[in-house]
Amino acid sequence: MSVQVPRGLGIERIAVAGVLALTVITIFFALRAAHGSGPVYKPADPTVAAAKPDPATVAHRQGRELFTECAVCHGKKAEGDKKQNAPALSLQEDWYIVRQLQKFKEGVRGTDPKDIGGVQMQPRAMALADADMQVVADYIVSLADGGVQPPPRTVDGDAGRGKALFAICAACHGMDGSGNPVLNAPSLTGQHDWYLVAQLMNFRTGLRGAHPKDITGAAMVPMALALGDPQAVNDVAAYIVTLPITRPQAAPDAAATAVEAASTPPPATVAPPPEPELDAELVAQGKTLFQTKICFTCHQIDPKVPSPAGTALKAPGFIGQFWGIEREVQVGINGPVEKVVMNEEYFMESVEKPMAKIVKGAVPGMAPLPTTLDERKALMAYVKSLSAEP
Repeated sequence: MSVQVPRGLGIERIAVAGVLALTVITIFFALRAAHGSGPVYKPADPTVAAAKPDPATVAHRQGRELFTECAVCHGKKAEGDKKQNAPALSLQEDWYIVRQLQKFKEGVRGTDPKDIGGVQMQPRAMALADADMQVVADYIVSLADGGVQPPPRTVDGDAGRGKALFAICAACHGMDGSGNPVLNAPSLTGQHDWYLVAQLMNFRTGLRGAHPKDITGAAMVPMALALGDPQAVNDVAAYIVTLPITRPQAAPDAAATAVEAASTPPPATVAPPPEPELDAELVAQGKTLFQTKICFTCHQIDPKVPSPAGTALKAPGFIGQFWGIEREVQVGINGPVEKVVMNEEYFMESVEKPMAKIVKGAVPGMAPLPTTLDERKALMAYVKSLSAEP
């Protein structure tokens, strides 16, 4: 016996299925219109270059990789380690770090076996390409972003006495020890006292600053000697570590237009009336430059106000009648003695090349003064105005 299906039932089912399918398709397209079509595969366009990573990010990563070897001695945060003869670095300026790496690489620093820390650094600097020096220096400076802890005090020194002695250092490094890039003077704050002592003693004993190419180092030698004795060195270091920590200043080219006096200038002096041919405005400009370029630190202009470092360095003063007067100079360090006249030619040469002709008896060590031609002319006009009438 068979069961018969009513005719038309299959057609009804097909119709129902068709309606459902149509409903689903309608809903799909409605949702698609409301929310977007979703991801659609498109073949890659070979003419469109792949996005390049941010150069700053790449440089930071490269600097971090280069620093891994430095961190072995200087620490992961560049905090320094006395056991490794490694100073703190994170608060040093990038330009100063690069300059010292270059000196190590070129053999200007770190060649004397007695300079243990320097000897350790030389082969590591030689392994760096010049471009890598800036990259790793930038990374080191970035390590201070999270804050820096003051180094512990380890030197037996009198900070009170050191404060008075620091006047010699403040002429270039600033009263707050933050440095002055225009004068090639690095920041001193945040540095270990034992390292400060070691470097000052290196300058005093000739382990540093004696190489003919180390112009900036040579400028430090007379300053270190002016401290007098090792105890004075300890005292200055003991004072420096009490200074508030400051972040590094800008590189020389960025800061050259914003030079400020590193210390309080001496009281104004009553200069003799300028000669008729001198431009009063130029003299005034030179007077300002004499302060901002801290010339007063070594060159005395007032008999009643001694210069902070002039006596120790036996630097020539600008008092009384000196312009147009003959003087004896040494041609270079320990060179032959000859006579020159204090005139425009000699003055301009002394500012640009201070080690070319050194006044007899003076301690050599003045670094070339960063100035423009117009600034040198203004300084000369002011200094010339200080000379008494014949």
